[in-house]
Amino acid sequence: MIAKELIEAYYATEYRVQLPTGTIGFRADEPTSGLNEFAASRGATSWAFITAYNPYSQLLPLQENENRQNLLKDVLSMSGYEFYAGEGVGDSTEWPPEPSLFILGLSCQKAMALGMVFEQNALIFCEATGKPEILFCE
Repeated sequence: MIAKELIEAYYATEYRVQLPTGTIGFRADEPTSGLNEFAASRGATSWAFITAYNPYSQLLPLQENENRQNLLKDVLSMSGYEFYAGEGVGDSTEWPPEPSLFILGLSCQKAMALGMVFEQNALIFCEATGKPEILFCE
């Protein structure tokens, strides 16, 4: 079971995506037309925002986190997914910004599978016409 404080922290985070046209920030459960429009312009009907950093919210050394993130990038590249760098920046300064990936065209089922493989508590998924939702991997 994920602690209430951790769930609250996920909602108290701004998620940022670095696109070729600039950075777009969003929050869970709030409209994000800029990202949805970008996804649609690339032919994607859904997107996800996932990290491989800090499995189960346990801080790891930087090099280990970077190795995990590079493995996630390799998996996505080999599977043919288009993705862009991003980060989650909490409203609280207790947790450092966490590098993440904005992935176009990933289904909800595949996003959840990646979240579980990379030992994440949660990820963000969005149908390209909806609002981004936090999904818990438990």
